[in-house]
Amino acid sequence: MKLLFLLAFFQFNILLSHSAIYQSPNKEDKQFWHEYNVNYLKNILKSQKPTKVAKNVILFVGDGMSFATITAGRILKGQMQGKSGEETKINFESFPYLGLAKTYTTTTQVPDSAATATAIFSGIKTSTRTIGLSNPTINAKEHERLPTIIDWAQEKGKRTGLVTTTRITHATPAAAYAYSFDRLYECDTKVPNEIKSHFKDMSRQLVENKPGKDMNVIFGGGKDFLGAHDIFEKNVVQFAGPSEISCDRTDKVNLIEKYLQQFSNETSVKYVKNTGELLAIDYDNVDHVLGIFANNHLEYESLKNKNPDGQPSLTQMTEAAIKILNNKKNQNGFVLIVESGKIDHAHHQNHARLALEEFVELEKSIQQAINMTSSDETLIIVTSDHGHNMIFNGRPKRGDDILGFANTKNGNNQLYETLTYGTGPGFNYHTKNNTETIKPLEEYSEKQRSHPLYMHQSMVPLIESTHGGEDVGVFSDGPGSFLLQRTFEQCYIGYAISFASCIGPVADMNELCKSKQEKLTSDSLSLKMSISPMLLSAYFIVLN
Repeated sequence: MKLLFLLAFFQFNILLSHSAIYQSPNKEDKQFWHEYNVNYLKNILKSQKPTKVAKNVILFVGDGMSFATITAGRILKGQMQGKSGEETKINFESFPYLGLAKTYTTTTQVPDSAATATAIFSGIKTSTRTIGLSNPTINAKEHERLPTIIDWAQEKGKRTGLVTTTRITHATPAAAYAYSFDRLYECDTKVPNEIKSHFKDMSRQLVENKPGKDMNVIFGGGKDFLGAHDIFEKNVVQFAGPSEISCDRTDKVNLIEKYLQQFSNETSVKYVKNTGELLAIDYDNVDHVLGIFANNHLEYESLKNKNPDGQPSLTQMTEAAIKILNNKKNQNGFVLIVESGKIDHAHHQNHARLALEEFVELEKSIQQAINMTSSDETLIIVTSDHGHNMIFNGRPKRGDDILGFANTKNGNNQLYETLTYGTGPGFNYHTKNNTETIKPLEEYSEKQRSHPLYMHQSMVPLIESTHGGEDVGVFSDGPGSFLLQRTFEQCYIGYAISFASCIGPVADMNELCKSKQEKLTSDSLSLKMSISPMLLSAYFIVLN
């Protein structure tokens, strides 16, 4: 039986290799996607016009947050509160607008996080595994990095931030500030020798290049990748999977120290390493905060050390980020990206419980953002970069444990789980001593099934589960939220943010942006005119 699966998987890879030669009938370059975005935007504007400008934008990305994840996560949230679960409400489901984003890339039907995050943040689709580049060529010595919503915001004087539960150089967060031919080039030892002379690893790009080094908030993990390994992490559960592999820099450069050295003594900058230090920040009087809370990725929420010397939750990081970005130094608004990255990591290893617990924490962080901002001036978007292949099976009864069984074994019926996976390591996990015999689910104790390393059943044995290719939801509230409705290409999200908040490539299409700029110019002129007589009077006083 296993041999058949392996042969099928081998044939699947052959098909993939053949599909790589397919050429789209469209010239899917930057100009192509720009024109698509502009045309879709014009179509939306035929039926509705903007009435307000989004001063602030908060973009939440639930990595791997498929609709099955949302539904099952909603039920788990309710059951954690002692309810049946199905009737529970998720805060962003009450947002006034819902759209569907098509997540395919220029090279694959089912995407990865590098290409999808690039599409969301830059407004341009690219090839799978590529970050921040359109039509990348590894042999070329010069490439034009795609500007992102972080670049656009900084150009307009807005404060910017990036929060993630993964390492800060992982595919999704890296797409906000870096470019790379391959998502794996996170530190110098991962970059091929032949391109090191003209290409910086993404850790260096964060610290040395715009817009990364100019962000006001950078929260996540990845000390190893930044050359600042700490040995204090103990009793950490070791998870499998390619994304868990760390990287030690060979150039021996401590990029955290280098980041801090770029600021003058007059600039308020902080580096924090744990929850206690994060909560102790003087939020009103700080310009830049770098928070790197783990050697690799942050721990799963349910496994974290919740003490002051531990890692902060996504909600705590989100709250701190908003306080810093929206402090008294904020004049022009802010743009904040928040990623719940470990939903995806848990799905990859068929850890359904951990994935849904991460979703519940994401929903808490969204509520924190709602509580701290006004929908009159802040556009909040909740979406996913791609889906996953977790399957929500029938036929569990109303109120049954969402992490339990879909049926009761009766006669010849086989017991199976409510949540299973199409692919992943859960297949071999449920066999007896690596044989073809499937271990019956009733042989697992409740303690075993609740263990962090327990894997739900999967159909095809792979080292890690694959992503899903379905459309993902885009939930939005606040100024410009009406732009994100119907079904659209994923790259359109970046352009919707551009239009709604008067930054980036289509800001000029928004008439409100023009009137806002005219007001700023008028206010500036009035200020100069009011100051000039004062200076003139002072001048004569000095002369006399």
